[in-house]
Amino acid sequence: MRRLFFYLCKKIVTECIMTLHRLIIFVLNLLPVFYASAYYPYIEIYSEPENRYIRHIDVDDNSSVKVTTSTETILFDEHHEISHRYKADEKPDNNSKRSFRDSRGNIWYFDKLRHGIFFNGNPIDTLAGELVTAITSSADGSVFVGTNHNGIFVLDSLQHLRGHLTYSARQPNSLPTNHISALASDSANNLIWVGTSKGNIGILNTAALDTEFGQLSTEDDISAFASLNGQLFVATDGGGLHNISTGSVSDSIKAITGLLSYDNSLLASTYGNGIYRFTNELTPSRFRNCSEGSAVSQARHMIMTADSTLWVGTFSRGLVAVLPDSTFLEYNISNSDITSNCVVGMGLADNKIYVACSHGLNILDPVTKKLSRVPSCEQTELRGLHTTVKGKVWLLTTDGVMSLSGERYELNDTPQAITGDSNGDIWVTTGNNLYYIFHPAEPDGIYKYSRNDGLMLDKFTRFAIKLLPDSTIAIGGSGSYIILHPGVTATKPFGISEIQKSESGGLPLAAYIAAAIIALLAMPLALRLRNARKSNNAAQPAVAPNSDGNTQKSNLLSRAVQIIKANIDDPDFGVENLGRELI
Repeated sequence: MRRLFFYLCKKIVTECIMTLHRLIIFVLNLLPVFYASAYYPYIEIYSEPENRYIRHIDVDDNSSVKVTTSTETILFDEHHEISHRYKADEKPDNNSKRSFRDSRGNIWYFDKLRHGIFFNGNPIDTLAGELVTAITSSADGSVFVGTNHNGIFVLDSLQHLRGHLTYSARQPNSLPTNHISALASDSANNLIWVGTSKGNIGILNTAALDTEFGQLSTEDDISAFASLNGQLFVATDGGGLHNISTGSVSDSIKAITGLLSYDNSLLASTYGNGIYRFTNELTPSRFRNCSEGSAVSQARHMIMTADSTLWVGTFSRGLVAVLPDSTFLEYNISNSDITSNCVVGMGLADNKIYVACSHGLNILDPVTKKLSRVPSCEQTELRGLHTTVKGKVWLLTTDGVMSLSGERYELNDTPQAITGDSNGDIWVTTGNNLYYIFHPAEPDGIYKYSRNDGLMLDKFTRFAIKLLPDSTIAIGGSGSYIILHPGVTATKPFGISEIQKSESGGLPLAAYIAAAIIALLAMPLALRLRNARKSNNAAQPAVAPNSDGNTQKSNLLSRAVQIIKANIDDPDFGVENLGRELI
């Protein structure tokens, strides 16, 4: 009986310790939410006096705006300046705009009690229970839903929750209040007009959330993108070829390394199996003489020139020209001046083909078929190459980005892929961050985005980035991707305002140390719990922490302090990063 009593007491204490441990971990997980920076679209606020209730906002085709309040009507011209104001003759019915047709023809509405929201008659579960007050859509198909007390929810064209905008006292460009009373879209300028119950009138830049998220039926890494006849195709390194537009999949050829649109079909390079040609029905056939074991069996990068010669960069056999008669012309370190047999990127500029190898840059004249080295880049370790729409050549190195004209930008982590947008700006992915070089002539013209900015991918994969014909950018990860709609004239992508940081960058040092101490205090409890669970004998006394445990705690504290010091200047380093480093 006594043994049973001690056993029950120990079980109760053990469960209490475990509950406390879970609570501490839960609090630690919340710290980044309370302290880490969040992104907010830029919003310009017009604050009206006397807390007038904004009842309706209307935008015409000329981007002129009429705002109806509880006492007057305010007219804004196309420059967003107040052009006229007069007393309202009547109070409009506040329920008159419960439904609307979005830019893609779908019907959205909220019910008579304004409880929840419906899409083509079906309720949207993610907004169940919200008191909806207003609804509108942007040109890209996103739907903005205003609520009575919870700010603005943003849904994508597939009705998935894309973002949530709320008031924040720490963010000067956030919503002025969570009480939204009216929304209207100025699609011509990618703007959403916002009215609140407290009289605020705001202009929201919709480009701030201008990305789309997609998930494949495989978890394999995405290796390449291509567009053909307005349809988007995604290749993976093990899961075949996916037509995103139709949902069809071809897995007969699995290890696809690159895609190229050519002659109303797709060319797919593979690792070890040559090059295939896919029709719209995703039926593969061998392209020319590019079979398994040929010079292009380890193909990655492809460029088709006007004379129908396919130029192929390979993993270990250098550069190969596949001529129209299906013969090969090879450039490797044994028969040419190419800097390496490992090609990591290719691009066209000034009627020349730039070939980036793992150790140096080369230039090839596709007419004379002559290849030469770029002396300034010899022995430079490269990871990729991009030639912009303006003909500028950018190189991806092991530690950053550089151009042939002299600009250089160092990154904090290893680059993965590089491309440019229709404005000539540069986009670079690393492991799980996205960099935007928006003023290449200025040293400070670089902006870093992380998951805090809504990237929605756990990691980015090598070479998996592509500027598509519609000026969007496709970026790949492990079985998932995002489609980025970069602003052509915005000084920051998506129109996002400056991310607010503490003066020391990231979390305050005291918060780091406090979190580390809390985590360290929790460890002996976890160790005691682990030891207690290993014992099945009720009579055995509880295991006390020994000197090894104290030594382990001391070493862990020392490591935590070293990690904090090493990352104190990194504004994106938070408690979550500290936990991963300690583990």
